Amino acid sequence: MNLLKNAFEATSICLGAKCVEVRIDATANSFYLLVKNNYIRDLLIENEKIKTSKKGQRNHGYGLQIVRDVVKKYDEQVHISHDNNEFSVEITFFGEIYLK
Repeated sequence: MNLLKNAFEATSICLGAKCVEVRIDATANSFYLLVKNNYIRDLLIENEKIKTSKKGQRNHGYGLQIVRDVVKKYDEQVHISHDNNEFSVEITFFGEIYLK
């Protein structure tokens, strides 16, 4: 939900076209999630991590790290990219974790 909330917040301030794409693909032994959105503000990147631009940074900026931590816990894959004012997060779970 954090990924979706952030995607909608980012697009809400975009001028012109606003786009949020969500793709889910589930098979017998895998689960794939893509959340992609456009954005207008410059990303704040520090130590190769994206920092929040929201006010009250003490209470924000944990979502992407939590996503990374959960994916890492299960030794699965997460890919975060940003290019040409398009931000995307792709997550793939395979095998046993998905079957539980």
